[in-house]
Order: sequence, then structure tokens, then C-alpha cells
Amino acid sequence: MKYKKNRTSLCRSCEVGITLIELLVVMAIASVVLALVFPAVGAGMSSLELQASARKVIGAVHYAREKAIHAQEPYLLLVNQKSREIAVSDLTGHERYEYILPEQVEISEITGDFLLSQFGEPTTSIRRFEFQPDGMVPPLSLTLAVNGRMVRIIIDPLTGSAKIAEANL
Repeated sequence: MKYKKNRTSLCRSCEVGITLIELLVVMAIASVVLALVFPAVGAGMSSLELQASARKVIGAVHYAREKAIHAQEPYLLLVNQKSREIAVSDLTGHERYEYILPEQVEISEITGDFLLSQFGEPTTSIRRFEFQPDGMVPPLSLTLAVNGRMVRIIIDPLTGSAKIAEANL
């Protein structure tokens, strides 16, 4: 014998759905989670931007070295600290590759054997590094910074290889 249940007789006033209080609780939990997660995501994005900028600088260094070897003439790596521009150029300035760092990324320190101006002093914001046709790279170190986080790009003068290291504040 089969029995059929009469569902309408159990609860006539029961409706399927969610209440306003349940919806408000879920929204409050979601807003707390977003408030905690959003700063971490923002920091992660700036960290990614810093790493990508460091790889672009390394790419410019490798490009300058390869162009000098291939053309058998010196090439320049120009680093403009104020405008955050990295450029590779031949000595005449006709062939030029430029990369401008994102707004948040700044060049906080430049060290190495850069060329001096015609008066024997370094220029205020532009540093010039000359890459030789034999593959020799001048000693070069750049520090990039964004939101208090810093990375140092160190170029080996003999091999031209580069490494990215976390810099201390």
C-alpha cells in the first residue's frame, strides 16, 4: 500500500526563499572578506608590476649587449632616473629602443661605471652605460622601487648575465 503525503497540509504559510536578514548577513560577511583580501591583492599587483619592470630592464640590457656584438660598434644604455625611461641607442642616436617604467615604479638607485658628461661630471638624471662590441658590459646595478618594496638588478660585467634580488630598505 502506498501512501501519498499531502505537502500542503504540513505548512501552508511556508515559502521557499531567503529572508532579508539572511541576505544582510551574507553581504556583511562578503564585505569583511573583501576588506581583508583587497589590500593583499593590490600589493600583489604592485609586486608583479615591479618584477615585470625589472625583467624589461634586463631585456634592455641584453638587447644593448646583443646589438653591440652584432653591429660590432658600441651601444649605449641610457637610464633617465627622473622620467623613468630606459633606452638603448647607437652612438649616433639614430637607432633607439625606449621603455618607460610604469608610474608607480621608480628608479631609486643607479650604480656602476657610467659615462661622464663632457665636463667630467655625471649628468643629473641620465646615466649612460657603454656596451662594447666584444660583449663586455659595464658594471651596472639598478634598484627599482614601488610602495616600499625594492628589487636590485645586478649585471655581471663579464658574462652580461643579470639577476634580480630583493633589496633591503
